[in-house]
Amino acid sequence: MKIELSSKQYRDLMITIGIADGVLEMLREGLPEEKNGAYIRQSDRIWELESHLLGYAKDMDCEDMAETYGGELTLSDAVFEQEVAPLLEHYNEYMVYDAMASELAWRDIVREIGVEEAGKLEGATDEKSLERIQKYEAKYWDEFDEHDFNRLEVVG
Repeated sequence: MKIELSSKQYRDLMITIGIADGVLEMLREGLPEEKNGAYIRQSDRIWELESHLLGYAKDMDCEDMAETYGGELTLSDAVFEQEVAPLLEHYNEYMVYDAMASELAWRDIVREIGVEEAGKLEGATDEKSLERIQKYEAKYWDEFDEHDFNRLEVVG
């Protein structure tokens, strides 16, 4: 099989692989050992793929993307810091906000309508129910957009 890529497409592919590697590395390092085995194996495969494809960096006029680390080709620190890390940071920030908005919305829904009714709502797919859930989540998205976490307090 032969795949033809432009230098731009190659660069985009390598950045995408860098993002995948970054996410897998976070999971690999962030989870307890009994839960991260699959991520370790996938991360190792991505690392091998990245190293293999970076062998073509010079041919693709993308020498700046590759550097040698531990005897293997890897995405250069400069490319990682300039092109991959900002995307991972934005993704992580979004995921935190999304999880917080969702969890806080469900907390409010349970408080308002009770556990049993909230359970029914959780599995609902009708437009009215989804709009109701989104209304609760929107309250928190608006809060985070305007004030970040500055007004979030834990009372205990």
